[in-house]
Parts: sequence; structure tokens; C-alpha cells
Amino acid sequence: MIIPFCDQEIERSIEEKKEPILNGLYRGNVGFLIAPPDLGKSFLCLSIAYEVSLPCHGLVGVGVSGSAPLKTLIWPIEDTVTGVLSRVQSHMNSFPIGVKQKLKENVSFYNSHEPICSSDENQFSSEVGRAETSLKKLVEAGKGYDLIIIDTLREATGSADETKHDHIINVSLNHLAQEANAAVLVVHHPTKEISRGKEEPSSVSGSGLSSTLSKSKLHLYMKKVADKQKKDSLQLLFTKANYLPPNKKASIELKWSNNSILFSDEHALSSILEGELCSLSEKNVIQKPRQPKKRTLTEKAMIPRDESLLSEESISKANQSFGPFGESMSEQLKSEVLRKKGN
Repeated sequence: MIIPFCDQEIERSIEEKKEPILNGLYRGNVGFLIAPPDLGKSFLCLSIAYEVSLPCHGLVGVGVSGSAPLKTLIWPIEDTVTGVLSRVQSHMNSFPIGVKQKLKENVSFYNSHEPICSSDENQFSSEVGRAETSLKKLVEAGKGYDLIIIDTLREATGSADETKHDHIINVSLNHLAQEANAAVLVVHHPTKEISRGKEEPSSVSGSGLSSTLSKSKLHLYMKKVADKQKKDSLQLLFTKANYLPPNKKASIELKWSNNSILFSDEHALSSILEGELCSLSEKNVIQKPRQPKKRTLTEKAMIPRDESLLSEESISKANQSFGPFGESMSEQLKSEVLRKKGN
């Protein structure tokens, strides 16, 4: 498709861009959350789900400001649903009834132990068949959700190797995002050099997956804050954000609440714990771009009448009550047709 260099076409193309689910991650795209072990990646996944469910509170700072509440499906394949629910229970004990109801409506967990990829190159093998079936089930489960979080990639891809089977993993993740029509956020681990502090986090910090990472649109990297006075704080970096301007890529400082909720905005956390659920007005909610209505040849289009464009004679004829245009106008049109045929 060729887009002309003009204001109208550029504006239309921008309006047709997919709906943002997180800052820098659109519906139908894949993003990554990368961090070393034991930093709290799974806790951050929960906080992100809370934030997009309660969008008027910027709990973490990665949700889209002004968005409508979004639905999240979390697949905790590494820690299992049972392992995650014990953490969720401690959070729920501190949430008011209204917040609990909102989270009940918008957050769910996917319970499966079957990986969605396989290392077997024989497409007719039972392992490949199970992986394909697992992917189909996840796609069906993910339909109706806005964000799907996979925690973690290593467990979800089974025997597939991050380097050797990079292409298979890339195809599977993008298939999930597009077929489920959701944004997919994948939890992954960094390279050994990054984990050991020998290299600074960057867009290539994830282990293996050179093709998958290069084609994904958002990379979030979580690390410990270097400041000793903030030893319990974490830092969230936008190491790759193709769709964000530079002023939106500032790092985010994360802190732990007393009941193990990761947050960046203390006021947002207090508002949630106090049950302050703001109702977003229409002017503040991001609306999906409207597609122009396609009319059929038989469909009548309504055109507003503007008498300022008509002569007095035309107005007089249009206001007559006989015939579809008024009796006199109808006769006049017939006479005009006959006159033209005679010429």
C-alpha cells in the first residue's frame, strides 16, 4: 500500500493504528518483560494486570492513561496457578469489595502445563501435535482478553531451544497475539552477562531469541536500584519501545507495599486500597477509531437540506405537497425531458 505525503492520508493511517494496550505495546503485538531470577517478575505481572483493570490509577506506570478497563489473562506456567493464588490472596485481603469486583471481572488465570512449542522437527510426531493443540487452546482461551501474560517463556516453549528454535517460538507467539487479538507480554530471563552485571541492559538483553526479540515492539527490563539507601527498590527500564517518544521512556522506580504489591505511585496505591474507583467519562476514555460506514448501492444516504443554496423558485416547488417532488415540479421535469429528446 502506498500512502501519499499529505495531511489527510497520514492522519487516517495513524488513526488506523492498532489499539494500545500498554505504553508501547499494541493489540496483536508481542512484548517482553525481562529480569534476573528472584526479583519479583510474577508480582510485577500481577501489578500490571491490576493497573490495566483499574486504569484511572497508574499503579505501575506502564498502562495507557485514559484507557477503558482492560481484561488480562495470566498464564503462570512456571509457578502454577496454585502457587500464584497464594500471593493473590494476600493482595485480595487488603482490597475493598469494589476493587475485588473489578479485578474479578477483568483478571483471570490460565491453568495448563502443556507447552505451545516443540523441538521435534517431525511435524507428524505426537509432541508436535500436543504443542499445536496446546497453542490452539490458549488462543481460544485468550479471545475476549486484551492482554495475555506468559510467565515464563522457558516453561511455555517446552523442549524448544531459545536459539535453535527461535523461528518456531516467534511464529507461535505472534500467532497467539494475532489470532486471539490481544497484546502478549512474555516473561523472560536475561543473558548470563547481564545477570552478572557485566553488561548494561539493552534491547538485546534477553537470552537467545534473536529473531523473536528483534521483531517484538516492547522490552521492559527490571533490575535492582544501585542506590544502597533504596535497597528494597527496583527499577523498570524501557530498553526497547518502538512506538514511544523519548519523553515517554523514562525509567520507573518500583517499591514494595507491606502486603507485597509492586507499585510506583504511592497515591495510586492508596486510592486503590481505599476503594476509590473513579468512573471515566467519555471524554477521558480513549475511543477506538471509527471506521467509515460502507454503503450499498441500494442504501439511501441522508443529506441535510440547506435552503440557503436554493433559489426562491426552487424552494416554492420543493414545498409543494403533490408527487415525490410536488406536482408542478414533477410535470416540469417531464416537460424538460421531452424537450431534450425532441432536440
